[in-house]
Amino acid sequence: MLSYAKSLDRASSTFFFFGFAISQLRFAPFIIAAFAKISSLFLYLVAYVLWLVACQLYPDHPRLKKEWYGFAQFKNQHRIAAALGTIAVLCSILTFFFPIIAVPASWLFAISNGFWLISEYHKKQNPICEENYSSERQQVYLIYALLVTTMAIVTAIATTLITFYPIVTTATILLASLFSLCIGAAAFKYWAEYTFLDYKADNDTKGSYTFFLSNKLVQNAKTSTLEHQGKLESSYYPSPIMSSVPPKKDSQLPLSPSDDNSVFLFN
Repeated sequence: MLSYAKSLDRASSTFFFFGFAISQLRFAPFIIAAFAKISSLFLYLVAYVLWLVACQLYPDHPRLKKEWYGFAQFKNQHRIAAALGTIAVLCSILTFFFPIIAVPASWLFAISNGFWLISEYHKKQNPICEENYSSERQQVYLIYALLVTTMAIVTAIATTLITFYPIVTTATILLASLFSLCIGAAAFKYWAEYTFLDYKADNDTKGSYTFFLSNKLVQNAKTSTLEHQGKLESSYYPSPIMSSVPPKKDSQLPLSPSDDNSVFLFN
């Protein structure tokens, strides 16, 4: 089940990225902006549906109850984000008939991304049990999530200003377009690094340490065994310096005038 969830996650992430990239044309001339909006909404809708399905396949993982980001399990935080995002897409479709709905729709996108960002931070601080989990890769994805969330907030602010303060429309569009260009380029960089680069899994490092530790223990055990064998051999073959048995008559050592059961030393 986890493999299916990962596959759905990858597909969802791809649709999200291309939806995000196309949506940056919303401030272009009307025809291009309309096409970009329809296309991005379709991509977002597919992405959110795939994400919702993937959330049902996530394994349970204990949350960090004492931390501010541990208000729910990682998968439940994803469910909240996916559900809010789906509602935001449906509201955005209604903006073709009721333009005023663009304001709550844009803020729903921003809140959805906020929950997503929190969940990814939660995952970084409280990693789930995955065979190939990499904290370095998760850090890259967290930065990508931060950039996309920032872009969603900028879009929500720009949409609100344009709707309620038409006099600042031109300045807002210019500034929002500049932010979109800069943040979008950075987001693309981190998305590409997360998607295409290979990262060393954390369990590889732990495995190497465990292997080193086990070898060390084996070496220590061998050393202790050899020392023990040496002590046994010394007990089987006592030293001629101290012996409770008197030397034979033909021994070259001179006999002591003491009793036969006495301890013999060099005299």
